[in-house]
Amino acid sequence: MIHNSHLVLHEARVSAATEWSVNLQGWLFLRVLQGDGYAFREKTPLFLGAGDALVHAPGRPCQLRASQLGELRVQYFQVLPELLTGTLSASERQQLERAAQLAHTFPGHRPAASPFAQQFALLSMLGQQASTSHTLLARCEMLSLSAMILTEYLPPPVQQPNSGLTAKQRFEQLVTQMVESDLQHQSPEELARRCGCGIRHFSRLFHSYFGRSLVTKRIELCLHKAKQLLEESDAKIIDVAMDSGFNQVGLFTSRFKKRFGCTPSEWRKRKRKGQPAQVGKPNRHMAAA
Repeated sequence: MIHNSHLVLHEARVSAATEWSVNLQGWLFLRVLQGDGYAFREKTPLFLGAGDALVHAPGRPCQLRASQLGELRVQYFQVLPELLTGTLSASERQQLERAAQLAHTFPGHRPAASPFAQQFALLSMLGQQASTSHTLLARCEMLSLSAMILTEYLPPPVQQPNSGLTAKQRFEQLVTQMVESDLQHQSPEELARRCGCGIRHFSRLFHSYFGRSLVTKRIELCLHKAKQLLEESDAKIIDVAMDSGFNQVGLFTSRFKKRFGCTPSEWRKRKRKGQPAQVGKPNRHMAAA
């Protein structure tokens, strides 16, 4: 079973000399628990031994192949940036979306001795705890782990004095520091005031930076919140619509379908059923280990 859960630690086993193909929606973070195998980027194999870790960008198939000598056992979790609206700034999420398009940088290998792989090992220990009291610790650890990697794809912060900045510079400073949830709840007038410009100029700056209007950006954030509620709760569709910021369930359904290609009810059913993983299925076109 391929799990698309956000910040949930999973385990997979790949039979000897067989392949596991998975295409998750978010950033994939994976560590080898046992055995040897290979990750494939185009036709170039990347060796993975016990303790090694792997980072993979969203939207790109990840292919692992176990050695002929034995089973490959891995742990993995994924991070969906659109569900981190209270953590990421709008600018940071856009930068991560751009980084995900850089095919030549993935998959990213982290050897067993690296700080990332060693911290992942501590996460594995938390995952072995049966008590639910440890789930918050595990989620926080996964966020910390992902931040170690994702910050590598963000530009370094530039500290500038507020005095003497142009409206554009104040805007860029604002969207770099403000988390998306604040962007969602502050009025356009307040956002423009914080940039020291009028509404029309703020709207132009926003569209130039994000390639979309503030209204469109807010609708997108509402729809991603709805996806999370649909997956993590049994709330009625009308309640999901209201909690996501839509006052009319019909409008919510039509916007959801236009954005994701299915209705909220259909999306929930697909997520609950899950998708079959390609674990243990031989692929003759892959090079033998």
